[in-house]
Amino acid sequence: MEFPFTFESDSQVRSFSWPSFDRRLWLVLVIPVLAVGVFLQRHRDTGAPVHPGTVMVSATPTGAAVSVDGKSRGPAPQQLSLAAGTHRIELRRSGYLTDSFAIDVRPDATLDLNRELWPERPHATLLRPPLPGTAVAGATFLADGRLALAVAVSAEERQLWAYAGDSDSYQRLGPSGASAVAGSADGRTVAYIKRNQAFGVESGPAWTVRAIDSAGSDRQVYQAGSGDGQAVDLTLSPDGRRIVLAERSSLGSSSRTKLVLFDAGREAPQPFTELPAELVPGSYVWAPDGSRVAFAVTTPTGQSLCLMSTDGRFRYLGEVASVGSTIAPLPVAWSRSDQLAFERQGAPGGGIGPFGVSSSPQVALTEAAEGSVQVRGSGVPAGWLDDGSLLILHRPKRDGQLELSQLTNDGATRTLAQLPVKGGNYAGEWDGQRRRLIVGASRDATLGGSGTDFYLVDLSGGEVS
Repeated sequence: MEFPFTFESDSQVRSFSWPSFDRRLWLVLVIPVLAVGVFLQRHRDTGAPVHPGTVMVSATPTGAAVSVDGKSRGPAPQQLSLAAGTHRIELRRSGYLTDSFAIDVRPDATLDLNRELWPERPHATLLRPPLPGTAVAGATFLADGRLALAVAVSAEERQLWAYAGDSDSYQRLGPSGASAVAGSADGRTVAYIKRNQAFGVESGPAWTVRAIDSAGSDRQVYQAGSGDGQAVDLTLSPDGRRIVLAERSSLGSSSRTKLVLFDAGREAPQPFTELPAELVPGSYVWAPDGSRVAFAVTTPTGQSLCLMSTDGRFRYLGEVASVGSTIAPLPVAWSRSDQLAFERQGAPGGGIGPFGVSSSPQVALTEAAEGSVQVRGSGVPAGWLDDGSLLILHRPKRDGQLELSQLTNDGATRTLAQLPVKGGNYAGEWDGQRRRLIVGASRDATLGGSGTDFYLVDLSGGEVS
């Protein structure tokens, strides 16, 4: 085949000819190329996934309607096959806040999503004491779902009661007549301080520490004479094997607190530490494994958060409150991996903190065995969620409602619920298994006297997974 024209130059005239290939060979080469192009163009136009990813979607409670990029996909749990890329997931269930979030799907990969839905209107119950003329001085969760209430009978007497949620479900744990009492997480072991002085007349040792085990055996752990310091408070580790006792003494015009550790596996008590400050009674929060305990002390400049290991190591984590405020419960939360989230006072700015209005509270994180402290966001930590995010309490407006929010690892905040809880200063404790929250909120002294009210907030929506 020849072209009907030629190329000429001044030197010579040349002709160009098409290569003499067989036309069938050209068809063999061109047709596959065209077919591949048509296939790629068709799949690009229709958006069909060449390599999809798998997304496992579940929600608590179950039955939430799942939509992907605005299209309904049925109730959770769901196994979805989605094109690689970014997608918008929504979970909807009647009576709960809609959960909307973006995910990044990778080709041939599986993504597990387990989301918690939050009720639109959580129910809050004011915790009341079991006896007339008494007051709830503290509250915490027991392992079986009941609450342990510290009840102030008088200025000199404390009792410990288990509460299952209705007026007929109070059970006293331990004796009456104790000046301080504490229980293990299962409620089967109780330790208490018994004073042996009445009306200023000594009768033997000034006080003793006793423990009641699960079999009902009441044994003496420790006793002190009149020359020793005054036992002011104690706490029991979650497994009931360790007791930490706080003794208060004076050195001149200043108060000092000595902490002593009693271990069931040792014959003699071990000195814990001595601090130039007064312990805040009831301000103990143990790590889940019982190896460390956080507590607060009052100093001339404010209230400070401290951390002690059962091997005697001590850490000062910083000031958390102003002079004269009360901590109940302590604004800290332990993770299962021994990470501690705690409230730390920020720079003055008029924010609403758990103990005052002087500064904005910061959520700080630290590994218990290390010294580094990182600030993640603002608020008061109340507990950890399974995905590693934090539940925090905060009040955006001074006279507004208390809010429960989720603080993610990247510092983003998502409001979960408006809590029907009154009061100024606040802190909380989270029961993730049953989706409940204990909130301690201080009363306004001008509206019913000073003190702390304790609320049980149900965030399960009536369903417990």
